[in-house]
Amino acid sequence: MAIRVIGAWSPPASEVMGNALWLATLSCEYRIPNAAMALVLTHSNMVSEHVEWADRYLAASDFIRVVNANDGLGETGLRNLSSKVSRSHAKDIIARVRRIRSGGKLGDLTLES
Repeated sequence: MAIRVIGAWSPPASEVMGNALWLATLSCEYRIPNAAMALVLTHSNMVSEHVEWADRYLAASDFIRVVNANDGLGETGLRNLSSKVSRSHAKDIIARVRRIRSGGKLGDLTLES
């Protein structure tokens, strides 16, 4: 298992961490994004031109797994949260979630219009 550590000061991480759950262990406390915000952050890594291709493919795999593991993730809530980052990202996320849920492929790893 791997954990990605991100700085909470840059968008979309700042919005993601604002919608995070606290997890306490014996030695530390962590903020874990809820499923919708994890999907937003993963999508950002998947389509960003500033992320290396190997990491974009890893994010694409994570995106598919988050969608498949969270059947109850509603489009309305996801749209509301993801639109806080960007309207174009919100539209793209919803389109990709629908495609995955219908058994289709994720598509190109660029931001679709």
